[in-house]
Amino acid sequence: MTTYTIASGDVGKYELALAADTEDIVVFPRDLSAVEVKALTGTSPLYVCFGTETATVKGDHCYDVPIGTMAVLPVRTDGATRVHVISDNAATYSVNAT
Repeated sequence: MTTYTIASGDVGKYELALAADTEDIVVFPRDLSAVEVKALTGTSPLYVCFGTETATVKGDHCYDVPIGTMAVLPVRTDGATRVHVISDNAATYSVNAT
């Protein structure tokens, strides 16, 4: 697992390498209402959830983002925004504040 912290005033992290079956966490130091997730490369979708939930492949509590697409996802947390990302294969992705 890798945790990336967005610096105050920055808007995202780009072209992050995600290992297969390993959750990454991207932390924004502020409360966001939505984030943009781009699934750049890979062979399986990304699965994304927020807050204290653990992302799981095909988890019912996760949004799926197919490779080669982007999604603007609603965030339903208070305080710092924690974005959890996982895939069952290696992938490259980006996460931005909206």
